[in-house]
Amino acid sequence: MNHDGRKRDSRSFEIIVGLINSISKDQGLDVLDKYINHIYSNPEGGCFKIGDTDTFFLYGDIGSLRMYLKSGLNQLKKSPNLYISSNKISTLSNSKLVWHTDFKISDDVIRSVPVTYIEKVLYYIKNKSDIGKADILIFELNSENINAISVKTYSDKKEVKLSQQSQEVTYDFKPHSVSLVGGVGKDAKAFIENICVDDIVPENTLLSDRQFYKLSLMNKKFAVAKNKNPNEWERLCKEIELDAYRQLEIFRNGFVAKKYAGDNTKELILKRLIGEQFSKSHINYYMTGFNKIINVSKFFDNTSWVNDISETFGEFRPSSNGKLSLVLYCFVGEKKYVLTKIEPSFDGYQPDVSQTKGIVYYFQEGKVIGIPTIWNLINDLYEKNY
Repeated sequence: MNHDGRKRDSRSFEIIVGLINSISKDQGLDVLDKYINHIYSNPEGGCFKIGDTDTFFLYGDIGSLRMYLKSGLNQLKKSPNLYISSNKISTLSNSKLVWHTDFKISDDVIRSVPVTYIEKVLYYIKNKSDIGKADILIFELNSENINAISVKTYSDKKEVKLSQQSQEVTYDFKPHSVSLVGGVGKDAKAFIENICVDDIVPENTLLSDRQFYKLSLMNKKFAVAKNKNPNEWERLCKEIELDAYRQLEIFRNGFVAKKYAGDNTKELILKRLIGEQFSKSHINYYMTGFNKIINVSKFFDNTSWVNDISETFGEFRPSSNGKLSLVLYCFVGEKKYVLTKIEPSFDGYQPDVSQTKGIVYYFQEGKVIGIPTIWNLINDLYEKNY
């Protein structure tokens, strides 16, 4: 299966997880066939009632997933008890609306949403960023509580990006905080200071007129400067990347402090790796893909697990593209986990690229290291502490 196929297969399993959280405890998994067939026959989207309950399932236009729907159900049937425990929120009532949020909902489908839930659905359609990384939203009747599920699948060997950073961020590591600064920086900004107004025209760049006139003034200046002074620009980009690695060296030294291994791991997880994906205080977040479903909100609210982390360290390793990455690890007892693989990149340095973003730090999963990842760490800590 190609990468697009794996992605669609994962998306189709999100729908399965949504349905698992729609059926009541006294309904068997066989009933899922009925609902999958309904969605398969109505790929344009819809909102339908789950049996004789007061639960509704809402989904958008899943036409691109249609051929993958039944494979997810077949996976489920191979080990149903495992999939139920690892994907179902046990405290849900039988009066709710379960919404798979990943695809556009037509006006006709919106009109079919029960009036009790329509206001919330319209709000989150308009404010998608408010749900973070959630794939499933669940609104319970007569409750202000909102439950959100992020469905994690790990069949894909491709490296997963956890987050990225380009602005300055201060990490409150102990005993001393450390800042990591991205972006174009003052040296790159100085490089374009002397660009004359008359020179800021598309003819002095490698961009099309359409690309050029969409840009901010600063990016127009960069486009001109990169084309007129390519050797100086290349030298400057290399210096800026070297500075990014110097910053990562300081970042590593600040993170690795045995006395504060747990505290510094918590700061990294909450501020950069996972926390920013699930930072909305009005939503109860859950993650699937583990031995049991994980209440992420509880994991963040009660961080007694920091005492289980005994040691941290970091090292620079070459990536498959030949560039160095900073890899950060932690230990729980004798078990070693990779927390993240950080690779800096000067995005937009090429003269034919319109947006000059400067240094972006990509925080990746680190699956390529070949040891347990942050997901395994969270699963193990959660099983031990909750």
